Amino acid sequence: IENIIIHNASNVIVDETLVKIKNQSNIKSLILDNVKIPRLKLLDNMTNISMMSFNNIKDRRLYTFLKNYKNKSYIQYLTLENVELKEFNFNVIEKYICLKTININNVETNWENISSLFNLNFIEKINIHIKNSSIELIQSLVAELKGKKIPKYCELTIKINNSNNNFYNSI
Repeated sequence: IENIIIHNASNVIVDETLVKIKNQSNIKSLILDNVKIPRLKLLDNMTNISMMSFNNIKDRRLYTFLKNYKNKSYIQYLTLENVELKEFNFNVIEKYICLKTININNVETNWENISSLFNLNFIEKINIHIKNSSIELIQSLVAELKGKKIPKYCELTIKINNSNNNFYNSI
């Protein structure tokens, strides 16, 4: 097994699944979708994970998980999609020194926090996708990004889907 995808499972099933995996050091990607964050000690032997994806997670322990994850220096790709990050500080990513790409898709956050990612010299690609957010939130993000210097080596992509026809006229 190289890839683990756990979707719509209780925390008991998530933990039991991770415990039963033999040769945990072979795991290269972990995708958690609509589950509770697993206990960190269950991932201690997963020393080669290069890609993590957290989708549809409303568990406030995500920040603590990312902060205390033992093997963070191996993560190259991180996706946060439809997660609640209202009190999330992206400075937790500072220790992920091999991180090359971060995808932030339709998250609930204070967008000022995202600009802290531009201070990390090792990230090469930041993808931000916003769906059906308020005009005020999107304007806030655009205003915040206009004042930031994005490192030359970093590729920034912002994709905005909004059903409001007046949106494009307002930016």
